[in-house]
Amino acid sequence: MSETALLNAVRDEIRRLCSYSETECEVEYDEMAPANVGDVYVAVQPGGWRPGPNNNSSGGVLDELYDVDVTIVMRCAKLPRDRQRNVFAGNLENLNSRVRAVSAACHFSYLVLTKANAEIVNTQNSNEGFTEPLKFGGVDAKPRMVGPDFFAAIGSDPRAGMARTVRLVGARRIQYGAVAV
Repeated sequence: MSETALLNAVRDEIRRLCSYSETECEVEYDEMAPANVGDVYVAVQPGGWRPGPNNNSSGGVLDELYDVDVTIVMRCAKLPRDRQRNVFAGNLENLNSRVRAVSAACHFSYLVLTKANAEIVNTQNSNEGFTEPLKFGGVDAKPRMVGPDFFAAIGSDPRAGMARTVRLVGARRIQYGAVAV
């Protein structure tokens, strides 16, 4: 419903502006990459929703704020054993550039709202769409190293890849009347 429309719109905008294919960027329930992923995967996930500022001020009004989490997972560059301590630093710049591009694609994007609202009109027959866009809400304090199991692979190197999550917060939707979706 509202959340699904927003997730699909975020996914589509990330694909368009960051040049990710359908196999590189998808809506997911968690951040785990599919088994057939390449070097980069972008998982668009629900970030939850909460009451908006006008939710309790009037009967018959549903005011909600929606959040979206976007996790970028990147395989680490292969390095010789004597240079493995540089894996983190060597891959951090590439990961952070991808994080910044995703943030820029969705921060205050009214195109994301337009796409989400079009899906709401088409699937819910409602013209009460989102009125405020997602905003950049922060990034994981530290990127995390992920093992081969994250890529559904076999191996023992605990540093097969890196992941970092961007939080996009506060897409606002206000609905009036008895039924809200």
